[in-house]
Amino acid sequence: MVVSNETHRISLPSSSRLDDDIKEKRGLGAYIYNSWVLNIYDIWVLGISNSYAWRCPTSTILLPFFKANFSSNHLDVGVGTGYFLAEAVLDKPATTDADNYDAQQITLVDLNSNCLSTAAARIKAAQPTLAPARTVAADAFESLPLEPSSGNIRDEGTGKEKFDSISLFYLQIGRAHV
Repeated sequence: MVVSNETHRISLPSSSRLDDDIKEKRGLGAYIYNSWVLNIYDIWVLGISNSYAWRCPTSTILLPFFKANFSSNHLDVGVGTGYFLAEAVLDKPATTDADNYDAQQITLVDLNSNCLSTAAARIKAAQPTLAPARTVAADAFESLPLEPSSGNIRDEGTGKEKFDSISLFYLQIGRAHV
């Protein structure tokens, strides 16, 4: 697992070992998201699949729901391209006030470093005055050792970081082992 406060600095320690372990546990689902797949992801998943396969259109159902529940301290698990977050931060007022730089805390968790860097860059492009999203390359089905970052709230009982909102769209569970 790697935690980063930098938008584009994502690396996986002993990458082949982590990749092999995760592929064994979760299947190859998270690894298909290379730059080519991410370029067509929004059209295919958010456009065609949501509207026609799931009959749950992104623009009229999912995005309004996401925006209504998006908070200033948000965790997104399985980030895809960062579409929902980028659209939500567009509604946040841009500011050059240094005191408000950290007012919006976004933490991204995904197995795939391509998704993390794509989502973080998309959020930053949508609202350049926000602090960079914190990226965590990790398996969401394992315990996430998220320690509070600056300004975030800590749970009194566990000492772990608390979030005001959490989103989890399209997370693939992978294959089961018998």
